[in-house]
Amino acid sequence: MNHPLNPQTPTDVELLCLTPDGPVMFMGRARTVEEDEIEVNLNGPANRTIAGSQAIISFPTSSDAPRITAKVLSTDGNRIALSCPQLRPRDKRLFPRLYGNIPLRYQVHNPEDGELVIHRWLAGSTRDLVPRPWFSPEPFMNFSVNGLSFEAEQGCKMGDVLLLHMGVGESTERWRATGKVVRMKEVTVDDKPMFEIAIAFETLPDNAMEALSDFTLSIQEALL
Repeated sequence: MNHPLNPQTPTDVELLCLTPDGPVMFMGRARTVEEDEIEVNLNGPANRTIAGSQAIISFPTSSDAPRITAKVLSTDGNRIALSCPQLRPRDKRLFPRLYGNIPLRYQVHNPEDGELVIHRWLAGSTRDLVPRPWFSPEPFMNFSVNGLSFEAEQGCKMGDVLLLHMGVGESTERWRATGKVVRMKEVTVDDKPMFEIAIAFETLPDNAMEALSDFTLSIQEALL
């Protein structure tokens, strides 16, 4: 597979950074500076912290060029350095929504409890949590690196923030995260009223995002 970047001539690219706050898209020009490093000069400043996030580089002017996945090493104004690039064939969707095993417990956060409860939950504390029920949906659900969609017996409201305790695949590791409800509708499953809930991650640890990314790619490879 031919590498679409070279050290001499910068190439127009789209850069999608998968940050804990959600995906962020940039436009710019990229070139290789070392065998395992890429430099991207953005058309505008990186207006939020993206260092450490996973990134996808694509080439808008070429329909056959592979995409590149890499990690944002550092930022300096409009300049971004990325490390550990890997070529991915163009015919693969890198991070689509797929179905897989996502063990999950969640609790609806009450805004009256304040945001400090959320921060302490993410930091590992449970001391401020008001005793409220935790719900565990069927773990085989629709997932991506940006969010989850699952069926539950209990509904919630658009815009609700959920405290999440989640795993990925068969791993025994669990992460604390938060998500916001972006869609909810009533459905019927086996003649039983249920709710289909879609959430977008608001805060997701880097290790959890990497696990979701790896899980996505492993399922794609199994399907090819």
